[in-house]
Amino acid sequence: MPDDATPSAGEERTGPSRPAAGSGSVPSPGAEKTRFEVNEVLWAELQHLGRADAREAAPDLKSVYARIGAFPKEKALSALCLSGGGIRSATFNLGVIQALARMGLIESFDYLSSVSGGGYIAGWLKAWLYRRPLAQVVQELTHPERTPGFRPLAPEPRPLDHLREYSNYLTPRVGLLSADTWAAAALIVRNLILNWLVLLPVLAAVVAVPQAAFVIASASPPSCVDGVTNPLTARWGWLSLYLAVVLASFASATIYHLRRQRAKPPKETTVLLLGVLPLWMSCLALARAALWLCVTSFSSAELWAFFGLWCVGIPLFGWILALASARRVTSVRWTSDLAGIVLSGAVAAVLLFVVTESWLPALKNAPSLYVVFGVPILLGLYLLARALFVAFASLGEGGGARGSRTGQAAEAAPSELAHADREWWARLSGWVLVLATTWTGISALIVLGGFFINQYAMPLADQTLAALGGAAGLLTALLGASPKAKAPTPGSRSRLSRPG
Repeated sequence: MPDDATPSAGEERTGPSRPAAGSGSVPSPGAEKTRFEVNEVLWAELQHLGRADAREAAPDLKSVYARIGAFPKEKALSALCLSGGGIRSATFNLGVIQALARMGLIESFDYLSSVSGGGYIAGWLKAWLYRRPLAQVVQELTHPERTPGFRPLAPEPRPLDHLREYSNYLTPRVGLLSADTWAAAALIVRNLILNWLVLLPVLAAVVAVPQAAFVIASASPPSCVDGVTNPLTARWGWLSLYLAVVLASFASATIYHLRRQRAKPPKETTVLLLGVLPLWMSCLALARAALWLCVTSFSSAELWAFFGLWCVGIPLFGWILALASARRVTSVRWTSDLAGIVLSGAVAAVLLFVVTESWLPALKNAPSLYVVFGVPILLGLYLLARALFVAFASLGEGGGARGSRTGQAAEAAPSELAHADREWWARLSGWVLVLATTWTGISALIVLGGFFINQYAMPLADQTLAALGGAAGLLTALLGASPKAKAPTPGSRSRLSRPG
């Protein structure tokens, strides 16, 4: 290659080469360079496009970008980008290319970028440009009648005719005995199986959890025998109760800890997996415990003690752990947080006592309703407690900003941190509300769907079929009684009767 030739992007230079700025050691004379830096590739592209001196060595990458940004308007780089979308996108992009050719603009683009269906039509265009000069391609696209070998009965250029004839690129050869057809069928079946292998286990898990809860609730023996807990369910009831307390404590500590991460907020998946999911599992375990334990055998003092632990003690435990592990003390005063936890928890404990005394016996007698509404009721009480906590804790927003434990200044104003704190709780409450609503809808569909079908849909279907049968019989009778239907005359013989 001559020393002053302009190489294209990605083309390797042979023979003596100059040391490029920012590159490594200088290759020996006659050696072939096989590794190029990004700045060298971009510089070779600019040289190929006539925007850089072919004899100048490639500067560093920052300088290359600076030169590209400093190009005057008439030398600014431009690109034709063809988007994806399958054969529809390819068809649309073909029209765009034809329109740009007629307007004389297609020669002004420096780059061609494409994806998916746009890549199909871009590959066709590049294959044509590889065989014909750009000016000839534009001439055939704009005025095919002026090109040599013009065919009046087929006025479009031959590459365009070829494109239309073979646009069915997934199955070029159609027919029952075509290998392309069977390959496409095998491809569809394979993709369906792969999608089912991903989706069906998830759907099965979603369906199995409410169904398993309903089976447990309907098949469990009575929790109360002679006013005390049934020995058959006592062990599982206490185990579920302990598990609920452990999971709720873990969820509380995690939620309050993640709430205080101001410098580097946690990812949403972290909050969901370590906070919302254990919270839901604790409510599910508590609902199982209430099903297997004889709640009426406990005194009011014992119930109030547990409700205080559940609604006040566990949130306070998580808050204290988060406060002890916090590196910085935020501007939200700890006294306001403490008052918010105690007051909101007291309200939630009262409501939980009311639900236990009034609704729990009726729900336990209807296993389907217990499965549908048991967990959402507990999650709803949690949402109410968090809303009251935010309201009570907001009363202390006027306090002065506190610094870190090391004496550093506060990171933000008290009002800003209080607003961010309310926004965080609102986000968490939104996910809990989504979880409660989803559980209610899916469990109602799974548990109550079969009941409504057997109770209402099947009788309605029988009545509909009976009505359709009656209507068909009535229509047959009316058609048979039509004046146009002539009765046979005496002595006449039916056409179906046998002669003789």
